Amino acid sequence: MKKSLIVLLSGTLLLALGMGLLKWNEARKPIADIDLEPVRVNASTHALEADLTLTLREDSKDTVVSVETTMGENTDTTELAVEGDGHYTGRLSFPLDQRGACAVEAIITRDGTTRRETLRTYEDIFSLLPVRVQRCWRVGPKYQEGSLGLHNGALTTRVYDLNVAGMEGGSGAVELRGYCGGALVRAVPGEWDPDSGLYSTGDLEVPCKAEDTVRITLLCQDADGVAYEFTTGRWKITTSGKVEEVPERKQDSYPVLTWPE
Repeated sequence: MKKSLIVLLSGTLLLALGMGLLKWNEARKPIADIDLEPVRVNASTHALEADLTLTLREDSKDTVVSVETTMGENTDTTELAVEGDGHYTGRLSFPLDQRGACAVEAIITRDGTTRRETLRTYEDIFSLLPVRVQRCWRVGPKYQEGSLGLHNGALTTRVYDLNVAGMEGGSGAVELRGYCGGALVRAVPGEWDPDSGLYSTGDLEVPCKAEDTVRITLLCQDADGVAYEFTTGRWKITTSGKVEEVPERKQDSYPVLTWPE
């Protein structure tokens, strides 16, 4: 019993020391708060624009803060504006014609010394896109074989209570799409309900047959004409006429962008 109590006290002491060390390290960091908020996708430059607000724990008149964004071999530098009380702001631009990891670092120069601090790292900058499917309910999909003993039929589905961030107030357009064999074969438009603030569509019927794979997507076009196409799922029609969901692919994680002409 005595030995167990000593072990318990030792563990509690180590935990307290660990928490104290963590708080001490946090207090030593020059940055108290960071807010990076996506604003829009610029259709003319094919870039994601985001507003950054950075707050320093200690500030002085000679402090200069800039931010480096690195994607692959490309690095852009943006000098932040002084807002007072340790607040610095600026608008960052992330090119969307390239994919890959992104690092955002602050460069703080004060009293003749320079310090670098990592603000954010992203596996894929597409995770910051302002247009996102927040919620969506789907009916089906169901497969119905064709008549006269033919194995040709149709996969049917529709969506409702679709909440799309970045298209509030019905500012965008929605389309439910069906692909078979990699080709777009059917599409139905969505409607926005001003009472609920949500979108819905009618039935989408995708012609297909046994052993075909059907991909269903949601195309969401914002007010600037930029289209975001989200893959909601892939389904294979079995030889017995049933629908089996195909595992998600890596490229399904984020939408495909189409720029206005």
